[in-house]
Amino acid sequence: MARKIDKDMMEAVLSALSSGEKTGYEIYKEIKKTGMKVSSRIVYHYLYLALKEGKVTVENKNELGNFSWGNTVNKKYYRIR
Repeated sequence: MARKIDKDMMEAVLSALSSGEKTGYEIYKEIKKTGMKVSSRIVYHYLYLALKEGKVTVENKNELGNFSWGNTVNKKYYRIR
């Protein structure tokens, strides 16, 4: 059985992206601040749906830093199309 699409959640995800590109976690934190009951899993599900519908694009970027596993991390940045 497919999950019903919540228009408010999709609008919240797209609204979070209106100010520029962000990672899924940054989108999750922004929506969480509004008081909306949300989990990171749901945010990534709606990002997947938005990608499938062509509403957003995704770009992989390597970032340098000092991490326990090494000095680079690969992050996905989402942007409104």
